[in-house]
Amino acid sequence: MDNSSWASTGSAPVAATLTAGAGVSVTNGAGTITIAATGGGTKVVTAKTTNYSVLTGDSGVVFDNTGAGAEVDFTLPTAAAGLTYTFYVDAAQIVKVIAGASTTIRLGGTVSASAGNVQCAVTGGNVTLIAISSTQWVALDYTGAWTIT
Repeated sequence: MDNSSWASTGSAPVAATLTAGAGVSVTNGAGTITIAATGGGTKVVTAKTTNYSVLTGDSGVVFDNTGAGAEVDFTLPTAAAGLTYTFYVDAAQIVKVIAGASTTIRLGGTVSASAGNVQCAVTGGNVTLIAISSTQWVALDYTGAWTIT
């Protein structure tokens, strides 16, 4: 078989680094790389007591405000279909989730302004948001007194 149609005569391959994200492990072996889900389907729960810019790699994470003494703002990353985050109010302080420029958040029949937000300060309130496009976050589920602006 002639492999000349796909063989390269350029530089030698260069090793790169794969970085695991939430719920993912990367294991390097002799001539192998294994990528696997971790946690047996459990969710990663992360408490934040100060404002936080949510990362794309945080998709699937449950954020709460355990221990917060004041409002905690979560700024969503650029929306990309499939990104999903959950926010839970543990401390009786405002949890505010803020969309990016030209992006809205929908809770049921109500849609935020562009770069709008949803917020709740009632313990037990939670919202799970999924990006369905590059311009819209939608609540898959929510509980509690969330306001939308």
